[in-house]
Amino acid sequence: MAKSDITSSKAFMFVPYKIIISPGVCLTSEIAHVFLSHPYWFKGHESSVDYMLYVFLMFEKLKGRKSFYYPYFQVAEAPEIVSDWTSEEMEELQDPYLVWECRKNKREIDALWKDLWGVIEKYPEFFPPEE
Repeated sequence: MAKSDITSSKAFMFVPYKIIISPGVCLTSEIAHVFLSHPYWFKGHESSVDYMLYVFLMFEKLKGRKSFYYPYFQVAEAPEIVSDWTSEEMEELQDPYLVWECRKNKREIDALWKDLWGVIEKYPEFFPPEE
């Protein structure tokens, strides 16, 4: 039983700005030049912020214990998405259209990774190929 009602639009949880990962954080990080040097990927379209955050998170994860975000990475579980399921697991969905969509999504993710890798591989000091 709640002690009191929480009204609509009332903030009841606050996250310190310092720990929020945002485009502003990415663009003031030590890899800001990666984003600024590749506006095709990281500026001006509906997915550019997502791509920036993907690359920034990858960079921070590669830093390991040296990352400010290391404690978060330690407790956050890896996401599980349907497109990572095996063919057998997908068939259990018993929905051919959904299986087709999942496989299509997997191909799109793989193509995006290949394209983004084409950008970040130019910066092996931040994104070592062996990792």
